[in-house]
Amino acid sequence: MRRDHRCAPLVRPRLVWSGLVLALGGAVAIAVGLIIASVAAWVAGIAVLVLGGVVAVRGGILRDATPAASFGAELEHLRTGDPRPGTSPGAMVRSPAARADSVATAERVRRVRARSVVTSAGPYDRPAGWTILIGVLVLVWTQWGISAEGTTTMRADSFRAVAAAIVLGLAGIRCVAGAGVHRVAGWVAALAGELLVLQGVFAPHQLLGRSVVEVMVGAVAVLAGVVVGVSSSAVESSVGSRRGEE
Repeated sequence: MRRDHRCAPLVRPRLVWSGLVLALGGAVAIAVGLIIASVAAWVAGIAVLVLGGVVAVRGGILRDATPAASFGAELEHLRTGDPRPGTSPGAMVRSPAARADSVATAERVRRVRARSVVTSAGPYDRPAGWTILIGVLVLVWTQWGISAEGTTTMRADSFRAVAAAIVLGLAGIRCVAGAGVHRVAGWVAALAGELLVLQGVFAPHQLLGRSVVEVMVGAVAVLAGVVVGVSSSAVESSVGSRRGEE
């Protein structure tokens, strides 16, 4: 194996590890200073952190890149203090094995791309995703201020509703902005919406309005999720048919 070096730098393991230890100690000092409100502690921590970074860079930490690291070899370098060649910008590993692996990888990528068929989102995915996101906004707005001021029952209901809103929000964002089919996101939204409906019907509520909102938002999410799931399955079926014909 031969390395293509333009200007091979040296890495000094003792300096690298000393700089890392100093930087870690500086970070700890900053944290302690912030906790105990000591200006001197966190200022000293910043100084030690900067010093550690300078020492590590001076030791060649930015050029310390090896294709295969060995803990025993690293300990041996630390014990002896001997520097080792680093990796300079633009350096490459040249060997018959590396060249053969690169050619084989490129060929595999070419075959996979040739077999792949780019699938687009279903026609209703984006409108359904926006519908889910609007429902999430309504649901979150109805929970405003409950965690700080509500009773225990109201807070428990709010936590469950916000958890459902997080799941629905992620599924909605996937349907709106994600590429390809969104079958998983659609069925996840439908499941979260169903759980939200069950919560609105069976969980204890002190305010009827919040229960109604949960049921309505959950029902809309179930409908939108089912639409996305079914349309995505139809898109995948059509893609499978085209592949079979080819």
